[in-house]
Amino acid sequence: IYTGEDTLSLHDALPIFADYVLSIDHVQGDPFAAPSHVRVTVDAKAAAFPEYAMKNTRTRTALADELLRTFAAQINHFTFKAKGSGKSGLISVTHCGQEILTRTACEVNEKEITARFAVGFPANGRTINARELEKILFTYLPECVKHSFYYKNLDARRIRDAVELAEDQQAVRDQLKEQGLVAFVADDAVLPRESGISSRPMKQSVAFTSPESLRVTMQLPHRGAVTGMGIPKGITLIVGGGYHGKSTLLTALELGVYNHIAGDGREFVITDETALKLRSEDGRFIKDVDISMFINDLPNGKETKGFYTEDASGSTSQAANVVEAIEAGSRLFLIDEDTSVSPTLNRVQGAIDCFSAHQIEYVPLDARKTNLETTFPGEYDGVMATNDVDALKIMRLAVRAGKRINEDFHVTGYDGSKMICELTPELPTVRQPTAELADLLIDKIGRA
Repeated sequence: IYTGEDTLSLHDALPIFADYVLSIDHVQGDPFAAPSHVRVTVDAKAAAFPEYAMKNTRTRTALADELLRTFAAQINHFTFKAKGSGKSGLISVTHCGQEILTRTACEVNEKEITARFAVGFPANGRTINARELEKILFTYLPECVKHSFYYKNLDARRIRDAVELAEDQQAVRDQLKEQGLVAFVADDAVLPRESGISSRPMKQSVAFTSPESLRVTMQLPHRGAVTGMGIPKGITLIVGGGYHGKSTLLTALELGVYNHIAGDGREFVITDETALKLRSEDGRFIKDVDISMFINDLPNGKETKGFYTEDASGSTSQAANVVEAIEAGSRLFLIDEDTSVSPTLNRVQGAIDCFSAHQIEYVPLDARKTNLETTFPGEYDGVMATNDVDALKIMRLAVRAGKRINEDFHVTGYDGSKMICELTPELPTVRQPTAELADLLIDKIGRA
């Protein structure tokens, strides 16, 4: 690169800009290859951000996140304005989600601000187009840098809001420990997301309201008192009907280890920073993990104190995940029944396997989509229900139709709660030793 006096290596900094240094860290081989890596360094004194935004790592992380989002918006105005083939003219930077993270794409310290991004150096085929590159380096980039990394050119209120939000979020994290909590969900938080592939808040969703029994108040340095649900240390069970937000709440708690930007809806959904979502991972690799507290006496006689496998089952994988999380220092486990190993998740699988093995015809029906009154007893010889309530409904319909239960029409429930067994002892049901399982779980966690 010729600067007017001498030739520089492409990996040298170009000290030809008045307010910042441009560095080219990697040059692509051709216009169709991965874009070149470029870096801009701005002197912190020249950027002139106020002391409140630069005083510690937390505020600088919030500032860097805000600057990166601003820079991304600026370069979007100029990407592909320089012409050429392939990726010529591309200017791109790391895409930021809803979380505020420490990113190498933009770093702020006491001395300087560094931004790293990608540029598609222009070329026509394999011929370099220097004039188009000149537009990018000497016209487009200076304009983007000017309106992204200098306090005088930015919205001062927006910068202050981002920093103050970070300090308020940290205040909640500090008070979790003081109040013996592991998580906090503020009243009026918006937990549902726009879609399964979007992390933006859902429009016209129902805002979160804490139950009175769990409501606590957090005192924040900038926003004052904020109320919401405080989840205490111990075992907390989230229950509710289908499509009532159980997994949505759990997902919000899972991501509560990160701070979120203003407007996300989950700004004050704060979770213990060591929280970990546990799930089964069929087929994962496990090496030298002690899962003996959960699993022993494997059919092949395999050792479980130093368990090894290249293709774990659901049970062994989740057991290993628990042990590894404990070893990593996690103080909070988040478990969703939908992605966990549990006998009740596929509670009729054993019956289905048996039916298939004996070539018995069966018809799977979804009780939520089936009109029980018009369907049963119908042409069926019997029903295996996935819960006792549906089994009772079907049994009564069969009796009303003149069927003799467990003689010419068979019904089996599932759960076997004490109330069901006492009220309808004639209903065969698969009893679940819930109390014993709960005691065993608590004992295992306590010993872990």
